[in-house]
Amino acid sequence: MASWRLNYQRFFHRQFGAQLEDYETRIAPMLQAVFAAREPLALGYLKTLLGIDGDTDLRRRLNRLGSLFPVSGETGDDTIRPFHRSLREWITNRTSAGHFVVAESDGHRMLAEHGLREYRRGVDALSPYALRHLPAHLCAMERWDDLIGDEATPGPLTDLLFIQAKCEAGLVHDLVKDYNAALAALPEFREENARLAKRDAAMIAYNKALREYAVARCDWWFARERGETRPEPPYPPLPDELRDEAQYPIPEESSPRAARLRHFANFVSGNLAPLSQSGQDTLSIAYNWADSGPVTVQAENQIATSKEPWLSRSPRHPAHSLRPQCLRTLEGHSSRVLSVSVSPDGRRAVSGSYDNTVRIWDLETGACLRTLAGHSDWVRSVSVSPDGRRVVSGSEDHTVRVWDLETGACLRTLEGHSYPVESVSVSPDGRRTVSGSGDKTVRVWDLENGACLRTLKATASRSIA
Repeated sequence: MASWRLNYQRFFHRQFGAQLEDYETRIAPMLQAVFAAREPLALGYLKTLLGIDGDTDLRRRLNRLGSLFPVSGETGDDTIRPFHRSLREWITNRTSAGHFVVAESDGHRMLAEHGLREYRRGVDALSPYALRHLPAHLCAMERWDDLIGDEATPGPLTDLLFIQAKCEAGLVHDLVKDYNAALAALPEFREENARLAKRDAAMIAYNKALREYAVARCDWWFARERGETRPEPPYPPLPDELRDEAQYPIPEESSPRAARLRHFANFVSGNLAPLSQSGQDTLSIAYNWADSGPVTVQAENQIATSKEPWLSRSPRHPAHSLRPQCLRTLEGHSSRVLSVSVSPDGRRAVSGSYDNTVRIWDLETGACLRTLAGHSDWVRSVSVSPDGRRVVSGSEDHTVRVWDLETGACLRTLEGHSYPVESVSVSPDGRRTVSGSGDKTVRVWDLENGACLRTLKATASRSIA
């Protein structure tokens, strides 16, 4: 047994070995909640969750847990968390933890049921923790009817008042994660998601094959220029999973709850910017989203009982189809977007704009992860390296910049062009970048040291007979 497991075992035996009943009734429920929590739990929330009377009882329980569960934070807003993830691995494994084992599922159940009680009293009664994480706990427990509900009794993800509360709290991108998790786990979508996962895997493998082909063909071309004889590399065949989509028609939603969830997910993902900027206007945004559909119907009913002013669009757009649908609208640039590039794993997008910046986006949630500032003029072109580690940008300021995709740091600035850089591209092996400029040259750069390896200039054009 690893030393850390042995240490945990000794600590729990020393603290609770002679009082297992007390451990099971007073300590284990606390641990279930702490390990299932999506963020460090506030002590006040933990006390309410477990029905603990008074701070004295809570402090005594915490004292018995020692330094394995440190408490930190401002006075009155203390939080508790496990001191290391290995503690979770040990205590949720019945073989290693024995009598002290706890199941995270019990913690998810506790947090889901407590959050639901708050939610059913009205969104104004929701604690900050439940507002942020109730959908995640309901999803973990697969309580789909509670999560999605129906027209008469909507669940959190189909309740515009819950959506509005979350948007007003600045949690729009967290809400997108909630929808993504539910769409991935709902039983009706499992077959479709399995097919899409196979397609994604095939796309990644095919992209890799294309990069390898590009490198091999370059080698073959230069070998032929040197007079060597070798067979031309074959072009990679397209995998069956990537062939005509007619083989894989877009399915109809298999249940009313699946269709209902998709409608609300499309509404949120299609309105990220207005919901982020004006969360208090969620009902108005939903009413003007379309002229019919479950989102609009609920908005009409809510607005009818509201005394707040709102704006009505006339005419409204026709009802949106469920699919295909705009997945995300990424807004943040203050001027026109001139170029975009997607990372090989499909998780990030990079954009260059007239506002002189490069932005990196999370394609799952639509969040802008960082803004890369450094160019002094328009960013005309961007390209992500095949390994997904770097971004190259070309600008009106005559320079090419190389950025670290993960940290956003500018690794180097490549100078040499005498006119704006119109286009950039990274070689398949990720070792070179090529830039094209208004100075009528193409430059080849070494990405490791920033050296200009060669400048390619066009010769006078020749007529073709």
